Amino acid sequence: MKLFFHRAAYYIIVFSVIFNAFIVNAEALNFEQIKQKALNNNPGLSAGNSAVKAAEAEILQAGAILNPELEISSENFGENAIEVVLTQPVEIGGKRNARIQLARKALRAAELENDATRLGLETEIIRRCVPILGLQKKIAVLDSLASVMGESLTGIKRRIQAGAAMEADALRTEMELDELLMEKAALNRQLNQQKKELAALWGNTDDADIQLAFTLNTAISLPQQPEILKKIHEHPEGKLLKLKQETAAAEIRQLKAEAFPELAISAGYFRNNEEDENAVIAGMSISLPLFNRNKGAILSKGHEVTAAGKKFQAFFVERTTEAGTILSEIENTTEAFSVLTEKLQPKAKNVYALLERYYKYGNISILEVLESRRNLLEFNLRRIDLITENALLAADLMELTGISVQIIK
Repeated sequence: MKLFFHRAAYYIIVFSVIFNAFIVNAEALNFEQIKQKALNNNPGLSAGNSAVKAAEAEILQAGAILNPELEISSENFGENAIEVVLTQPVEIGGKRNARIQLARKALRAAELENDATRLGLETEIIRRCVPILGLQKKIAVLDSLASVMGESLTGIKRRIQAGAAMEADALRTEMELDELLMEKAALNRQLNQQKKELAALWGNTDDADIQLAFTLNTAISLPQQPEILKKIHEHPEGKLLKLKQETAAAEIRQLKAEAFPELAISAGYFRNNEEDENAVIAGMSISLPLFNRNKGAILSKGHEVTAAGKKFQAFFVERTTEAGTILSEIENTTEAFSVLTEKLQPKAKNVYALLERYYKYGNISILEVLESRRNLLEFNLRRIDLITENALLAADLMELTGISVQIIK
């Protein structure tokens, strides 16, 4: 009989030591700390910030005035005559302004691409946190159940000593504990892998020994259809498609401006040493755009404007449809969670409590108690699965529409 008692004590100590060591050694981080680690150290976001700075510099370059040209010529190395001419190209037809506007469109595109990258990263942070929170919750459930089973094993030991239970009951209970240990070990392996994947977001390729000091929101507030439609219109990827249409129109304006003649104004000085004469030179030159007025390029860009508009329409319809599908899936998981929490789980608890009482009175076998306890465990784990599934769906909706959803609390 002492063997059963010692084994029960052993299991309780093992569970307690493993779980407590896991918590003590881990670095506890709240969601804001996790988020800042990823945002501050993510290579993709850093590259996007550099692209924005590069586009800002392009605007400065686009506004630069054309350089003048200085021409010096001489006859017989200056003995007979010397001529100095300064020529300044002058942009007409709005060339410089069109170039600046196009550079500003490029800057806006870089900013929107960076916004889309940031939104994708923020939702990816949530996606990688959700499984960790679910696994931590599952491990806590197993620890709690192991403690209950340890107490139950102690009670069974007393019943065996009193002759009211069989030794096989204790063995079966110990087998249940063995299975719990195996399940917890598997969950811990998954947890460690998920933590490594989370830490990879901020460039940590080593073992990530962290503990998430936050939980999932079990009552996520979902946006209504009008807000979803509005936010899809304002989504960075949607704005990028609109911007492509505006950029193509700006390129048309630039092509038309480039079709204007090239103008250059010259001024200079001429010295004739042979005749001892000086002269001031002034002139003007202008190109004649007779054969190339960028008509083909302008026509091509016109088609790009139309194509960009069609792409945005397709984007809006696709995103709206996908958002509706996700909302339907969230509704299904929410309903399943409600039924499980409000109906199935309470009934499973009552059944387990009744069977425990019947077993103490000797009316049923330990197998029925163990089966009931296993059912209750499955309900608890399934409840956690539904919470995590709902959170991941909400993250998909957040990335799809750009709506901020409180998934973490």
